[in-house]
Amino acid sequence: MRPGPYEVVAERGRSGEINREGVYLADFGLAKSVAAGSTLTRTGQALGTPAYMSPEQGRGETSSLTPATDVWGVGCVLYEMLAGCRPFGGETPAALVAAIVARSPASLRRSRPDVPRAVTTLLDAALAKDPGSRPRDGAALRDDLDRVVRGAPPLHGASPARTRALIAALLVVAAAGAVLAWPRGTGIPPRTPAPSEGPPTPVLAAGPLAARARAVRFEDPRRAVELLAAALESEPSRHDWRLERGLLLWGLGEGEAARSEWDRIPAEAPGGGRARLYRGLEPFFRSDDRVLHGPEGRRDLEQAAPLPAPVGPLARGALAALDRDWAAARAGLAGVAGWEAALLRGYVESFDPAGDRAAALRDYGAALEEGIPFAWVHSNRGVVRSLSGDLRGAEEDFDRALALRPGFGVPLVGRAGVRRKRGDLRGSIADCDAALAAEPGFPEALLNRGITRGEAGEFAGARDDLTAALERRPGWPDPRAYRARARSALGDHEGAVEDATEGLRSFPDAAWLFSDRGCALLDLGRYEEAARDLREVTRLSPGEPNGFGNLGRALRALGDWAGAAAAFRELLRLAPGHPRADEVRRWREECEENARAEEGGG
Repeated sequence: MRPGPYEVVAERGRSGEINREGVYLADFGLAKSVAAGSTLTRTGQALGTPAYMSPEQGRGETSSLTPATDVWGVGCVLYEMLAGCRPFGGETPAALVAAIVARSPASLRRSRPDVPRAVTTLLDAALAKDPGSRPRDGAALRDDLDRVVRGAPPLHGASPARTRALIAALLVVAAAGAVLAWPRGTGIPPRTPAPSEGPPTPVLAAGPLAARARAVRFEDPRRAVELLAAALESEPSRHDWRLERGLLLWGLGEGEAARSEWDRIPAEAPGGGRARLYRGLEPFFRSDDRVLHGPEGRRDLEQAAPLPAPVGPLARGALAALDRDWAAARAGLAGVAGWEAALLRGYVESFDPAGDRAAALRDYGAALEEGIPFAWVHSNRGVVRSLSGDLRGAEEDFDRALALRPGFGVPLVGRAGVRRKRGDLRGSIADCDAALAAEPGFPEALLNRGITRGEAGEFAGARDDLTAALERRPGWPDPRAYRARARSALGDHEGAVEDATEGLRSFPDAAWLFSDRGCALLDLGRYEEAARDLREVTRLSPGEPNGFGNLGRALRALGDWAGAAAAFRELLRLAPGHPRADEVRRWREECEENARAEEGGG
């Protein structure tokens, strides 16, 4: 009986011997002579089933077709087997080919999270747009599958048996298509090792893995980290890959792992200077205030500072920023190109109290576009956007930071602030709760939750959060300033006056602190002092109706009828629909009557 395609391929694969002048089955629908000088049936015509054609076939590049073209077709078949649909679709053949050339298939990890990571890594390589980034031919693809079966560790909870069973099924089905063991259209059989060589130990080509890592680093940086780790297993001396893997880990918040990668790059090796620079910058950008303002990282930056450009100027600029010498930092970074310089300039403009916020947004954007998807850069840009009034853009940045680094306290607190400004007090408190669950005692989370609880009328919780923030960071004026209102609402007016007074030392033009202290003094019956504070409120915030209302109350208690009546009239002018408008009108009329009586008596 004449053997079928699978038997023919299996026989050729075992023997490694073929008649190069013969005709061999290359596909179930197409065949090609492998004799020297042979061409396609019609020169320049792309042949094949559109759904399985490669990008180079779709572009009509018939002269550049290689065995890697066949690997693409196998990748399409394997994708369809696992996903239940083809990787590309289109209503017409032309639309289908356009999708193959220009688009990436939907991530298999989303539809089939049970598929082992080793399988999807190999599948992504087979479906690389660039033929040079795919396994070189069917034999290489088969060998890569063999490697996974023989020992690539399963990921995401898949058992070794599960991995082996799935790969074995793929091998059988793919072999039935006569491609894995015998590259279609080439007539070249797979390499058969000599008996003395023993079983082969093939690995995925490191170059395509690194190229794939670079292609997916923004969409899936954790995947890029894994791909670079696999590439470095084959080529551990590629310091450029190690630098980039460290950067990706840094961007994901895994600073210790990032520094471990950079430690493996010798100082004298290419990239050694940048490794030292990155080691110094990693603690510089942490959210931990003790690190941000402390000595950690200075040693690495100081060792990098004498190095040639661009590493030296970047390190010197970072040291100046660490010392809060903003002018020196700007001067040192001026004219330095690259995403690292943009990142540092963005930091300077966002943290300098007199910084250019618009420039910070541009610089952070440039750093993100050209460099690494850093969670904390998105977080920093979100803060600047929030301060600039772009709440939607700020929330997008905070969401992106949290997608890269779940549980990251800084963007959680930033998003809490955005939600509070939008009036979503419960959502704001929930974000602060999440930040404190991830980083217990995080001062900014305690501060923001305390402020929001105060606005929500939860004064006891607000007081407790703000007290805890002050304990974590003694001398911090913000918690004391905001605690004044909570203490006053709870009847602790003396404590409120103390907190507001301390707050005004740091925020001398804060109308709300004058208001909080003035109201507490009013409740204590210290009307002269209250009137002085409340006059400051009306001076600093002339459009705030409640400031005039509280001033009117103080002046009324002092018997300044004309002054009180004027204050109540201003409140009603600014807010005719004020909730207490009727009561204020009665007070105004009373004060006007008393003022007339005084004038008449005089």
